[in-house]
Amino acid sequence: MQIKKYDTLETVDLPPIEVFSTGSWNGDSYNLEDLQGMVDAFNEVGFHPPVKAGHAEGQEEEKQARIVFGAPALGYVKRLYLNGKKLMAEIGDVPKKFADLIKAGSYRRISAEVF
Repeated sequence: MQIKKYDTLETVDLPPIEVFSTGSWNGDSYNLEDLQGMVDAFNEVGFHPPVKAGHAEGQEEEKQARIVFGAPALGYVKRLYLNGKKLMAEIGDVPKKFADLIKAGSYRRISAEVF
């Protein structure tokens, strides 16, 4: 079997998407001030968080975190902002084939990881 070598990977930017909102999630409550804090912190971290497909249980443990965060990025969060009670994200550098899967409805549920 011959493996095709790619010199470049075509990437695209996605339209803004809702990634979180006010309410109760996993036993924790989040209000508008909490979401604004996320936006403010995003502007201070100094890097664009990677996008990945899915969550891994136990990733708060160092060994699992190394596996999860060592996975290839499927894009990067470029900007967070509020739209009413919703936290919106602009995501860029998404491989076109992955973006096509998102547009086709293969990933119907978006879930942010909040620490």
